[in-house]
Amino acid sequence: MKLEFCFIVLSLASISFAEGASRNLCDDLVDSGSSQEQIDKCLKDPRFGRSEHYIEAEAKNKKKEDVAKLKTDEATTLKNNLEIKNFSSEELSEAGFGKAFYAIKGDYRNNRYEEERLTEGDVLCTYLGFEKALKSIVSPELYENKNGVERVDKQGIIFSKKMLGFRVNTETPQIYRDEDYKFTVRKYVEIACVRRKDKSMDGSKDALKLVTEDLITLNGELNSKASSKRNSGENNGSRSGSEKEVKTPNGYTPPEWAKTQSK
Repeated sequence: MKLEFCFIVLSLASISFAEGASRNLCDDLVDSGSSQEQIDKCLKDPRFGRSEHYIEAEAKNKKKEDVAKLKTDEATTLKNNLEIKNFSSEELSEAGFGKAFYAIKGDYRNNRYEEERLTEGDVLCTYLGFEKALKSIVSPELYENKNGVERVDKQGIIFSKKMLGFRVNTETPQIYRDEDYKFTVRKYVEIACVRRKDKSMDGSKDALKLVTEDLITLNGELNSKASSKRNSGENNGSRSGSEKEVKTPNGYTPPEWAKTQSK
């Protein structure tokens, strides 16, 4: 029994000695929040120096720093692989052979206002040789003026069509038609597109998935050619609600021409 007791005591002493040897005063200085100057002074002291605990902690921190730097470098590389171009109104007109690209259709029928996306930003950017849309700016509402001041029917290009009652995107451009003058439209004023320079780069596809369109609509009276007010919205297909500056309590404010037109 005495031999067993002595063995246990010696074992505990050995463990205690080993644990004590793994750390020293310098480690305690680190834990206590001492300045780096004082810690460095302790590490240079021949009585203490770098303990096993300090060396292991130093190696772990170095590994964490290397991993963080690698992630930062990868993110920078992926970002530098993205090319961004802002297409102006003039450039869009040239790409559309003199026609505008219509983004949204407005419907004032049925005593409420509804919007429908005629051309998604990503689809237009694909047509322009890029991959996704970063930001799209669309005009105030335009409509077919009975006096011929503003024309909408057959004056714009869209990239969608109706199928089984639903609107689906298509890569094939079509002339917009509204021969009965029932709807308003918003055309693209500017659009910023992005594409990858090197599509084979690892992670570039995932980086592109993070790009989402910021859709900005210009407010103003119908047929207004400019407006300084802009409202941001997410690219969620058809945008809900009217962006009119003045709204009735139920959100429906039809223009005068819409009140007199036939449904």
